Amino acid sequence: MERRGHTRIALDLPYFIELQFPGLDPVSAILMDVSSGGLQVALPPQFPNPSALQGLLAQILHLPFCGSRPVSGCVAWVYQQQLGVQFATALEANPVDLEAFAQSL
Repeated sequence: MERRGHTRIALDLPYFIELQFPGLDPVSAILMDVSSGGLQVALPPQFPNPSALQGLLAQILHLPFCGSRPVSGCVAWVYQQQLGVQFATALEANPVDLEAFAQSL
C-alpha cells in the first residue's frame, strides 16, 4: 500500500548523490526517485549491512534543486541495497520543478 503524501518523480537515468551518515564516510548512491517529502536511492553493491542505516539521520548532498545546501532526513526503510529517506522538512521545490529535473536527465 502506498503511504506517500507527496507526488513521486521516478528518474529514468542514473543521477548520483552523496549521503552522509554519522560516523561513516560519505556514500555515493543512485537517486531513483524523489518527491518533496523524500527520496529513494540505491546503494553500491559493496555497501556492507544497509539495514544498519534504518532510522539514522542522513545528510543528502548534491540535490540540484536545493542549491548548495544539504538536506537532512531519516532513513524510513531499507530493502536490500535500496533505502528510502524521509526529509526532516519538505522541500520547497514543487512537483513541476522535480519533474523538470527528471526530464532534464
